[in-house]
Amino acid sequence: MRLFTITLCSLLPLFCVQCGAQIADNTSRHNTKNIYYQTMSHVVEFEVANRAWRHCDSLFIESDPWLRTDSILGKTGNTDLVMLEREQLHKIGRKKKKVELFRLFPMQFENGEFSVSCVLYYVSYDRKKRTYLYEKSDGYVVFFSFDNYQFKFLRINTWGI
Repeated sequence: MRLFTITLCSLLPLFCVQCGAQIADNTSRHNTKNIYYQTMSHVVEFEVANRAWRHCDSLFIESDPWLRTDSILGKTGNTDLVMLEREQLHKIGRKKKKVELFRLFPMQFENGEFSVSCVLYYVSYDRKKRTYLYEKSDGYVVFFSFDNYQFKFLRINTWGI
């Protein structure tokens, strides 16, 4: 009986692979199919079409190794997507009083839809306290469906101050 259980447990993953299940892991791809890149692309498109962003040269995105933000392409349309490490904030903070910084949050799955949230913060450096101050501004939730091994854009929800 024990041999049967061991054999069954070792063969089970092989059967699951043959079932045709879809795998929704494109967070590490360095191409336009990367879910975090798609999220930022849709945020830029939304802002250009619906709000005051007529032209945006560059957006700063907080670098996060857990989200694999290093896999996000560096440009969407005419906008550069610049990954910033925390140490780089200090250098930029010397030149500007506040830096607009996007923070991406892990992909979620709920009610048959995938979503990625991102929040725009105004970041400043307090020299006296030697700390960064994050002031929350706008937020976005970009929804996707997943079919035929690819994410398809559904909608974008926004919220702000």
